[in-house]
Amino acid sequence: MIGLNRYEEAIEKALEAKEITGKGVYNLACALALAGRLEDAMEELQACLKDGIFEDGDHLDTDPDLDALRERDDYKAFRASLD
Repeated sequence: MIGLNRYEEAIEKALEAKEITGKGVYNLACALALAGRLEDAMEELQACLKDGIFEDGDHLDTDPDLDALRERDDYKAFRASLD
């Protein structure tokens, strides 16, 4: 897959940022989704909600980084919990 190394690099950077700021958790979820690591991406998104880091459902609806997650039942339930 072209660009997969770039996603893995983004994951590394997000992991570093995650230790510094909670917003890094959302960035990590995006990078994981783009890398095809959908289970991991959902875990990070759920951590965002649990920790009160991210609650902007409208942003989730338009963020192309999360396109691979949108048809998943767990994503749909997560998204519905923000309404």
